[in-house]
Amino acid sequence: MRYAVARLVDSGFLEMVPAKRDRRVRILTPTERMYAQDLDWLAAHYLPLHVLFPDSGYAAMVQRDRSFQLAQRLVSMDFFGRGANILASNHGIYRDIGTRFDDKQKGVQTGLAVTPGVMQPNRGFASVSRDIRGNLPALM
Repeated sequence: MRYAVARLVDSGFLEMVPAKRDRRVRILTPTERMYAQDLDWLAAHYLPLHVLFPDSGYAAMVQRDRSFQLAQRLVSMDFFGRGANILASNHGIYRDIGTRFDDKQKGVQTGLAVTPGVMQPNRGFASVSRDIRGNLPALM
């Protein structure tokens, strides 16, 4: 996990600064480069929906609207719990994630392994995402 964060910092997608109260803690903040990359990614995935359903409100994402990006990301956090519950309740899926990749590409498995409390079927990411969303202004 530390390697992945270091790569994101080195490539200019994340900024890492020491916390004001405890200099041992590092605060990770997305950079404008990361926001732009995310907007491009969202626009590419919303474009087919916009083409198929031009009057359904997808134009804001295709036009890379930052307020729509924030709203979409906040709403999507509620679905993290559902995905976590699916993985936690189906050990075959979770086991298969690790066997399809070599050691350098086990990021998904590593990410899930370092958050074992989150992967409990009755907890999921939803409660964690609510905590993050509740503190979003403080994090921005």
